[in-house]
Amino acid sequence: AILVDRKGDLCSYGLEEAWTPPNDTVERIARRARLRDAIQVAIYTPGTPPGVGRPLSISIAPSGMGSLAAAERDQFANFSARALGGVLSYKDTPGDEQKVAILGRAIAVLSELGRPVTLRTLIDLVDSADPALLNAIGKLDSKCFKDIVQRLQTCQLMKGNLFQDDVEPLRAEALIGAEGPGGKARLSIINTSALGDGSVYWVAQFL
Repeated sequence: AILVDRKGDLCSYGLEEAWTPPNDTVERIARRARLRDAIQVAIYTPGTPPGVGRPLSISIAPSGMGSLAAAERDQFANFSARALGGVLSYKDTPGDEQKVAILGRAIAVLSELGRPVTLRTLIDLVDSADPALLNAIGKLDSKCFKDIVQRLQTCQLMKGNLFQDDVEPLRAEALIGAEGPGGKARLSIINTSALGDGSVYWVAQFL
């Protein structure tokens, strides 16, 4: 089971006192003990810095995009760019649509080159006006690059906790964990309270 914990109260399942409440019946004590012996509780705290809790990072684009056919790669790149564009506060206007389209091309170029798609690599690619990116955007206006770089840099400074490179990545296999140590079932609790206004994007990526 995976619990998404918006307030932090569900994390109490990881505390000793949650399993030993006072004034309980013998029957309930026995049932609770059997449940506790059968599960492994893992509490994740995305949005917290390394060394604090157990953060989970999300990726801007799916891994392995570089191995896809060009049409599929472009489709995933555009999906990823539209989601990231929401974090960057781009709107459904012609000017912003053009910038999101350029973001999509940048994501596709990085994937095709086999490079990781991170805020840092996107900033570097767009800021340098890489020839591969210029070729990919065709007739779109490269004057948009400055605004894209500034928004990516702002995101890195203010919401970089969504995309940490040096922490455990979000993986369904790890959260579900068919069996934990000793054959125990996994109970993963994700505390999203540290994500702030980035929680909607994070949970969308999780889903």
